[in-house]
Amino acid sequence: MAEQQKTQFTRLAFEAAAIVASILLAFSIDASWKEHLDRQEEAEVLSRLHTEFSANFALIARTKDDCTSGC
Repeated sequence: MAEQQKTQFTRLAFEAAAIVASILLAFSIDASWKEHLDRQEEAEVLSRLHTEFSANFALIARTKDDCTSGC
C-alpha cells in the first residue's frame, strides 16, 4: 500500500511540475511576443522621425539658401 501511495505522489508531482513548466513557458512566449511588438513599433516611430527630420533639414537648407541670395 505504501508503494502505491509513493507512486501516486510521484505521478502527482510530475503532473504538477508539467503544469508549472507549461505556465512558465506560456508567460515566456507572451513576454517575447510583447517585446517583438515593442521593437516593431519602435522601428516604425524611428522611421517616421527620420523622414520628418530629413524633411526639416531640407526645409532649413532651402530657407538658408534663399536668405543668402537676398533675404
